[in-house]
Amino acid sequence: MISAIRVDRRRATVRQTSIESWAKLPAGRTWGSTSAVDIDRDGASVWVGERCGFTLPPSQVRPGMPIACDASDLAPILKFDASG
Repeated sequence: MISAIRVDRRRATVRQTSIESWAKLPAGRTWGSTSAVDIDRDGASVWVGERCGFTLPPSQVRPGMPIACDASDLAPILKFDASG
């Protein structure tokens, strides 16, 4: 899910809209923990840093266990255009 925020400076209002399943991951990939989100210079694309599908809570991580992208060939940074 992504939240779109629209600011109307003339009326000093902010409107936020949630869009379910907007960003489409490559086939076979699942969302991990998201570490960063930023808007591209083009004003429409979104960059997302995510942990290569890694979702274990800290209590389940063991010493020596590869975490996040350590043992993955998945790209940790994804770019989504306006259509997701």
